Amino acid sequence: MIKVGDLVELSAKGKDLMYCKHLSGKIGVVVELKPQEKWRYYIQVSWMGGPARTKHLRSTLKLVSKIPDGT
Repeated sequence: MIKVGDLVELSAKGKDLMYCKHLSGKIGVVVELKPQEKWRYYIQVSWMGGPARTKHLRSTLKLVSKIPDGT
């Protein structure tokens, strides 16, 4: 389960979406969970080096397993 403060990146499904292409390879921080219906909610993400905030469904995101060290 994704929580506020988690580091995320695009999942394979997210990378395939045209409106998310510019976020490929970026890491974001979950800043808010916005319930829409009983079973669905939007995840508000603040991206590092990208747009200020964007909304995503859970299926388009995955938790970051390893932070790149930049070398």
